[in-house]
Amino acid sequence: MSDYYTLFTKALIFATEKHSGQLRKDGRPYIYHPIGVAQLTHMAGKGLKYQIAALLHDVLEDTDASIADIREYGQDIYDAVRCLTRIKGESSDEYMARVLSNKIATVVKSCDVINNMYDTLLCDDVEWVRSYVRKSGLMYKGKLCRATDMAIDMAVRYMDIEPENRVVPSYSKEDMTPYINF
Repeated sequence: MSDYYTLFTKALIFATEKHSGQLRKDGRPYIYHPIGVAQLTHMAGKGLKYQIAALLHDVLEDTDASIADIREYGQDIYDAVRCLTRIKGESSDEYMARVLSNKIATVVKSCDVINNMYDTLLCDDVEWVRSYVRKSGLMYKGKLCRATDMAIDMAVRYMDIEPENRVVPSYSKEDMTPYINF
């Protein structure tokens, strides 16, 4: 178990370095997103292996990190991060089939979508938010877990509500249980 604490710290430092200088759509440092996804995996009752995959889930797609860098975290984490990395030219159906083939990737993707829906509440680019939420609903709704569906529904409802009147919900472990059984 203590090895996973070391790997968690290593993954946090690695992701922070790799995402350095990157910003989210709302202008906040990008690293807040993988940290938020890791926190949601913890809230879902998942251990450090899931949290490490959450910290690393975007590094292959959005940074200059290499596959060899991810291999250092062990086979389970490597497999999950590979499943979570969208391949250029890949269809949404192909991507989702790969994500849903791996239990760690499925949980991390669920938490990723939830965190992205939270972040839409902070973004001033209303047109981008509408487009992103609509695409997310088509791609993820009914496929990951009840909490993901609830987060997408919340983002749709809140698009026309002033930010100060928005309430970010929390979800139970049961809400965050994947629809698919492994």
